[in-house]
Amino acid sequence: MQTPLISILIPLFNAEKFIEETLLSVLNQSYRNIEVIITDDRSTDASVSKVLRFTDHRVRLSINEENLGPEKNWNQALAKATGKYIKLVCCDDLMEKDCLMKQVAIMENSLYSDVGLVSCSRFVINSQGRRILQRSFGKLRGRYNGKKIIRRIIQSGNNPIGEPAAGLFRLDIIKKAGCYRAIAPYVIDLDFWIRLLAKTDIYIIDEPLCSFRISQTSWSARLNFKQLNDYLKLIQITAEENEDILTPMDMVSGQVQCVIKTLLRILIFRLL
Repeated sequence: MQTPLISILIPLFNAEKFIEETLLSVLNQSYRNIEVIITDDRSTDASVSKVLRFTDHRVRLSINEENLGPEKNWNQALAKATGKYIKLVCCDDLMEKDCLMKQVAIMENSLYSDVGLVSCSRFVINSQGRRILQRSFGKLRGRYNGKKIIRRIIQSGNNPIGEPAAGLFRLDIIKKAGCYRAIAPYVIDLDFWIRLLAKTDIYIIDEPLCSFRISQTSWSARLNFKQLNDYLKLIQITAEENEDILTPMDMVSGQVQCVIKTLLRILIFRLL
């Protein structure tokens, strides 16, 4: 049986320290039928030259004519995807060798034909690649109704689904949910997950299959209270777009938890 094509999207901008390691983790996947779409957003460092060292025919690099910012660059990559399944990997994150194989096995199982998103646990690593902690969706594992998970997400005040590399989703679900949007730019990934979950079910793999990198110079580290403000905005947007899902108490719980977890996140960054 022919294995379905998976599109790996890597939006690139000034990641010369990490892009080679990220790309190697993608190309060394045990699941081989992939295309790797790299969209460079006018990097000013050696990022592009390092990508050009790779001669693997599965890698496709395009360079934007001007700097577009995360939202447009992510959608630029998404528009070029031709695979049945999609995974977006930030240009400093990593994938475990069997990540794609284990996630696509769920998608291709006829028992889970109504699952449009598969997520997994992940490691948090520092700039040297050292594992700091492991993040997951608590005790949840297996298939869940998407709308029920949206409620859990808001209550948590966090992003339990995970960063972009944690998710594998069906290309055809984009027609229903839409592309990435910058309505709350500092939680663009979580906004995308929520809109997917409003249209489909999720399967959670309780195993760390990717790594999310944080450092004092990373984009995530510089968000501080901007991310907090955008998460609070996202709570309101989610409530307006999904009136049948959230209660006022869900929103209050999410707001409180968001403040607490933002402060903890800032503390972790300062201790790196």
